[in-house]
Amino acid sequence: MVEIETRYFTHEVFGVGERQLNIVNSDAHEIVGLLSGSRIGIRVFIRPADDSEHEVTAGSPVATAIYAGDGEYAVDWACPGHAMLATDHIVVKVYMTKAFPVSWALQRSFVTEELNAATLDAETWHVFYWLYMPSTTLNFWYGDAEADSRIEDFTWTEVVAPSAMLRRLLVGVGL
Repeated sequence: MVEIETRYFTHEVFGVGERQLNIVNSDAHEIVGLLSGSRIGIRVFIRPADDSEHEVTAGSPVATAIYAGDGEYAVDWACPGHAMLATDHIVVKVYMTKAFPVSWALQRSFVTEELNAATLDAETWHVFYWLYMPSTTLNFWYGDAEADSRIEDFTWTEVVAPSAMLRRLLVGVGL
């Protein structure tokens, strides 16, 4: 079964220094910022049960936005898809950089629960960031209804147990 979800960057703690990437938004916001920051983007990883990480992105941030005033930024990224195991997590890491020199710095990691997924599907993600700069620090605001930074069309395919798959095939041929 294909799951098409909206995943929110939440303030709910997942692990040390990590937050949840959840289908339900949290009820209080958090802010991370970079002095003299100008851009934001994400890198995406698959995290198996052994806590290693396998990058889905190509080694640098994607779905990047350049700050041009306070508010919501919407950018797209064509997720190429990736095979998964049922116990894998998806990790989305948010990076920010200054205009010059461009040197991306990790700001926060967001992690899904174990998805019971066979694949992270090839689909265009619509990524929304809330950004503001009250002085000289670019802030990424997330975690509540007012700052609903999120990923839409986060798409994956659930692992289907062999017996369920056989039932679907039999029903499909009229048996």
